[in-house]
Amino acid sequence: CGAKGAPMMPHTWFLFGKGLNLFYSTFPQYGIVFYMALATLLKLCPLAIDLNALVGVPAIAAPLGFGLFLYHFALGFFPFIQKAVAPLFKEA
Repeated sequence: CGAKGAPMMPHTWFLFGKGLNLFYSTFPQYGIVFYMALATLLKLCPLAIDLNALVGVPAIAAPLGFGLFLYHFALGFFPFIQKAVAPLFKEA
């Protein structure tokens, strides 16, 4: 990181930062992983719910639907959680 701090200023993605920001490209991938994990859990639960049958087009729902959900969670809700929990980790 060096004397100037982290290489990216916090929350620069709200204004799309300077130049290419690879931050956005990760959320569809996270959405796919999240979808696959949820589909596995639902299939293994006693009700054996088939998420693919419920969704219809998982190839679109996973990266877009779940990816957008995680994007908004990370940028919208998570900062509030971080601010609420941060005082618990301050040195006395």
